[in-house]
Amino acid sequence: MNEEIMERAVNDADRFPCPACGADMAFTPESQALCCSYCGHSVNIEDGNQDIKEYDLAEGERLCSTDWGSQTRVVHCETCGAQTVLEENNVAQLCSFCGSAHVVKRDELPGIRPESVVPFKVPEKKARESFSRWIKGRFFAPNDIKSKHQLDRMSGIYIPYWTYDSDTHSAYSAQRGIHYWVSESYTTTENGKAVHKTRQVRRTRWYPVSGTHGEFFDDVLIHASTRLDKNLGGRVGQFDLKQLVGYKPDYLSGFVAEKYGIGLKDGWERGKIVIRDRLTHNITGKIGGDEVRFLKFRTSYDKMTYKHTLLPLWVSGYYYQGKLFNFIVNGQSGEVHGEAPVSPWKVAGTVAAVMFVIWILVMVFGRQ
Repeated sequence: MNEEIMERAVNDADRFPCPACGADMAFTPESQALCCSYCGHSVNIEDGNQDIKEYDLAEGERLCSTDWGSQTRVVHCETCGAQTVLEENNVAQLCSFCGSAHVVKRDELPGIRPESVVPFKVPEKKARESFSRWIKGRFFAPNDIKSKHQLDRMSGIYIPYWTYDSDTHSAYSAQRGIHYWVSESYTTTENGKAVHKTRQVRRTRWYPVSGTHGEFFDDVLIHASTRLDKNLGGRVGQFDLKQLVGYKPDYLSGFVAEKYGIGLKDGWERGKIVIRDRLTHNITGKIGGDEVRFLKFRTSYDKMTYKHTLLPLWVSGYYYQGKLFNFIVNGQSGEVHGEAPVSPWKVAGTVAAVMFVIWILVMVFGRQ
C-alpha cells in the first residue's frame, strides 16, 4: 500500500457522532462504552478479542497497516518533543505530557496501526483519588505537602508498546557449586589466656556442567515511549495483558495516543535483553546446586512475532513550592508512580534514630 492510499485510508475513516443528538461521543472507563456528554446516550463497543493478530518479525513493517480506523493526525510538541496521535476533530491546544502550548500538526502518518489495546478502566476521578492516597503515604515528603500541593491537569494517554513472542534454544556451560562443612581449629584470647576452639566452616565443591535449554517467550512487553524514559524512567506498574482486546478507534475517542518513538527493530533489541535476563535466571535454576558461577550461554531465536499495543496511563504533575513533580497513574489498575519532594529534616531524623538504635545495641551486646 503506497503512502497516498494509506493517507486517504486514515483521512476517510468514520467519526463517532451520537445517534441521538449528533454530538461527538467519547469512550468512558466507567461504562466501557462510547458516551455522549450532551444527551447522555451511550453505545456499546463490540468485543475485539477475535481481531488480535501477531506479525512475523522478519517481515518487519511490510505487511502492517497504518490505517488507525478514524480520522487521525500527528501532533508534535516543540517544547518536550512528544508526538501524539489524536482524532482530526480534536484540537490540541496543550501538550498532554508537559502542558506546553507550543504544539503543531505534522503532515505524516501515525505509524503502524495498533493491533490491541487495554482500554482505560480507571476514570479520571478515581485516578485523582489514587494520587491523593499515594501522596499522603510518602513518608519522607514534607508534612505540609498534603495541603499545599497544587495538582496540575490530568491527561489520559495511551502509551505505545511492542510485544514480542519467540522460541529460544540456548546452549550453556557453567560450574555448579555444592556446599559442605568442615571443622576448623583456631585460637582466641579469653580473660588474657589463649584458648583453642573449633568451628564449622562452609566450603564449596565445584563441578563443570553443560547442556541445552529451550523456552518459549510470550508477549515480552517493551514500551516504545521516549517520553516515559525522560519523565519517569518507564515506571508504569504491571498490566494484565489477559485483558487485551483487538484495537478499535472507539477506545481512543476522547483520549490521545502517543506515537511510538522506539521503532520495531530497536524494540526487539530491548526485548532480547529482557529475554536474556529471564534465561539467565531460568538456566541457573535448571543447573541447580547451591551456587552457580561462570554461566555462559548462546541463544538462537525462532518464530519471532510482534504486535503494536496501546496501554492506558493518566499523566499529570503537581506543584510544591514552585517546583513541578511528575507522576503517572496506571489506567488499568490505579497504581501510582511518581516523584515527590524529600524533607531533609525527616531524613536527618531517621538517620539519627537509626544511629541511636545501633549505639544502644552496641552498648548492650558489647558488654556481654
